[in-house]
Formats: sequence, structure tokens, C-alpha cells
Amino acid sequence: NASGNWSPFYAIGLLSADSGSDRLDPGNWHKAQEPVFSHSEANGVFSPGNIAFLPSADSSEMYFIYHGRHIPNQAPCTPRLQKLKWTDRGMPVLGTPLPLHTV
Repeated sequence: NASGNWSPFYAIGLLSADSGSDRLDPGNWHKAQEPVFSHSEANGVFSPGNIAFLPSADSSEMYFIYHGRHIPNQAPCTPRLQKLKWTDRGMPVLGTPLPLHTV
């Protein structure tokens, strides 16, 4: 995560390690230069964070749950759920936070 969770700029970062590498060695981890999921002023979503991945009931799709605010600062966070996509290399694509009442 990036920035303070009380600010509208709280975001999701990404750490990755090469397949087969020793994950206990800190030198094997790579940090993305930019957040992979951050606020969307246009969609009224601020401070997205605390992500967890969930399979659909039949395991055919993956989703992620996170929290976000509908106003920039210090409002209560609400849980939100979105569909997860993957790149050809197996990296998660979170996209843009959707408006609160998106089905």
C-alpha cells in the first residue's frame, strides 16, 4: 500500500518475485514503480486498500475485495468487490476502482 490510509491517495502496491526464487531473500523481491490500484476521482473512490483475493463459488473467476471511501478524507471506508483479470505472464490486473453502486 502507498501513502497514509487517512488520505485520499492510499493505494495498492505490488511486490513480485521470480518463479523458483528464494522468497525468504529480500533481494529477490521487486516493487512496482507505481501503485497498481489507486483512487479514481471520476468514479468517486478514494483511499482503496487492504486487498484480498477471492474465487467465485465455482472457482471459474477471481475477484478482489478492498475498502474505499466515497469522499476524499476521513469518511468511513466501505467494502467493495471487483472482478480480477490477469496478464499473459500471470500478473494481476486490478483496473480502476468502480463507483460504489456498480453491480
